[in-house]
Amino acid sequence: MRSFLLGCVFATCVLACSNNSPQQSAPGPGAPSAPSAATEARPIAAASTQADARAAATATDLPLVRTADRAVVTWSSGGTTEKRGQELSALVDALRVTEQQPSSGKQFAQIAFYRGEALLREVWVFADGEWGFVRPGTAWTVGASPALGDLVKR
Repeated sequence: MRSFLLGCVFATCVLACSNNSPQQSAPGPGAPSAPSAATEARPIAAASTQADARAAATATDLPLVRTADRAVVTWSSGGTTEKRGQELSALVDALRVTEQQPSSGKQFAQIAFYRGEALLREVWVFADGEWGFVRPGTAWTVGASPALGDLVKR
């Protein structure tokens, strides 16, 4: 009986914690709308194949990155820079999903995309513009863009 009661208490705590989101009122006229399900920040999923990674990039990851208000580029050799406005737009536009075969290149930079303080997604980039989203497990190549390689060079 005691273990049953402890189990009930545990289940109640788990449910209370998982449903602990503040209630928000509906936005009024002219107020920005809440992010849609496609653009809500959520953990990135693993991809078991390169085709799965490209599909996830197109369906979920890129729409989310398009909502970013800033990006932080970190170079493998050290140093960072923040991109906003037109520089951010150019980075996002350069993220093109292609049928690029993975190479054995070396990571040149990593780009972290944020909306406010929320980390949306991270992208690794090779100097030639090959790129992919940082994922649990294998971070598959999902595209190549020489423009991206040029944008992250110092």
